[in-house]
Amino acid sequence: MKNIYKSRELPASSPAINSESLRKYRAALDEMRIEHVNIVGDFLKAHENFYSLDTFFVAIAQRSYELVDGFISMFDEVNFSVMAPILRMQVDNLIRASYVSRSMNPDEIASNFMTGTEFRKMKNPKGHPLNDRNLREEAAVHHPWISEVYEKTSGWIHLSPAHVHTSIKMEKTSDGALIKLHFPRGLEDISVEVLEDICFALINATKELFEYFEGWYQVKGLPKGDSRSPRD
Repeated sequence: MKNIYKSRELPASSPAINSESLRKYRAALDEMRIEHVNIVGDFLKAHENFYSLDTFFVAIAQRSYELVDGFISMFDEVNFSVMAPILRMQVDNLIRASYVSRSMNPDEIASNFMTGTEFRKMKNPKGHPLNDRNLREEAAVHHPWISEVYEKTSGWIHLSPAHVHTSIKMEKTSDGALIKLHFPRGLEDISVEVLEDICFALINATKELFEYFEGWYQVKGLPKGDSRSPRD
């Protein structure tokens, strides 16, 4: 069984081997993977009572942990067609955590969700369904970068021009241009800058997701208006 508290080894095939910036990003993601375990343990132990929000945040944390863990594996293999949808799913976690945390009735929403009611079958106070678009628009008020990342990564979930553009290389020749198809795509087909961007985006999304876990830790079981000191 994998030791969840132990840093993952860096394989020789990883693009981080030859890039200091990518090594730093990969190390940051691995630290975040481990931090999932610490923060969940802390908010579960923060109060003797167990709440529906505990279950809700544990479910999101479990998914987030597996996404970050899987992203690291796909990063090491430069499997961009899997890395981008992983980022999209983490954004999905964030917009739901954002909505529930700011709701007037978070316990009710969490309870309904954990007993089988999907978000899209719920409604916000204005009577609008909690579909992805409405959840994203509400989250974007507090996370302005979300809409752009959501749209870009959604293009990798369904077959789109993005898949074509990363498989084709165009070279200028004396007669015009030469189109080369690359299959399967290799490390040389994905620039360090693109890998840096997607790593940065996942780190940012996960960091902001952690803020909701931290917020729950600080208020769990306390009278309204009270809060604990932030975690060490």
